[in-house]
Formats: sequence, structure tokens, C-alpha cells
Amino acid sequence: MIPLQNLNEEHIGFLLHAGLPDDFASALGQWKGDCVFMALPNQTELFDDSAFRVLAKHKDAGEHRIVVSNDGFTISVVATAPNGAQLFVRLPDSTLGAWGKLDDATETQMGHAVRVTNQND
Repeated sequence: MIPLQNLNEEHIGFLLHAGLPDDFASALGQWKGDCVFMALPNQTELFDDSAFRVLAKHKDAGEHRIVVSNDGFTISVVATAPNGAQLFVRLPDSTLGAWGKLDDATETQMGHAVRVTNQND
């Protein structure tokens, strides 16, 4: 699970992944899997937020294919919807990450992504 925020660092939803190894966040490599997006803001006024609207469209698109890579410093995700629309997520190991739209290799940041660490490690 990757929590997603708008540019004001307000929670608007999640990326829920499946089919990835349990250690993808700490192992080096590249993997393919699936994901869905959950658009769940914690404040009702965020339903009008542009980042929430993008997230809601991808939620409505259903299951996405994802390609995930980890180079030891940053986890990178590209999620592709059935209609070809793409979102990116970048999760550096020591700072707040980013997520947004990906159009012909051009990234438009819509908000921040939060790296969740396993407290049992």
C-alpha cells in the first residue's frame, strides 16, 4: 500500500499493489504486478481537488498493470490503466515521494507519495 497526498500533503487515497514480492521495497530489481487506486480523502472539501479527480478517474478505470523498480535509493512505479493512461509514483528512501500523470514520458506531479516502512523489520 502506498498512501497518496495532494500537493498540500493532504491524504487523498492509496495505491494498492498485488503480485509483487514481499521484499520489493528493500530488494534491488524490477517486477511486474497489478494495482488498483483507492480515492479516499480524509476531508470532504478534497473531492474538488484536481489531484483527487485524477486519482478518482484511475480508480474508476479498474485494475492497472504496474512495473516497479528499486535501485536502492528510489522505488519507481509506472501504472498503466486498461485505456493506456499512466500514473507514476516515485518513493525516495529519505524524502517525501511524488506521484502524478505520465504522458509520452512527460511527468506532471499531482501530489506526494508516502513510503510506508514495515515496523516489524
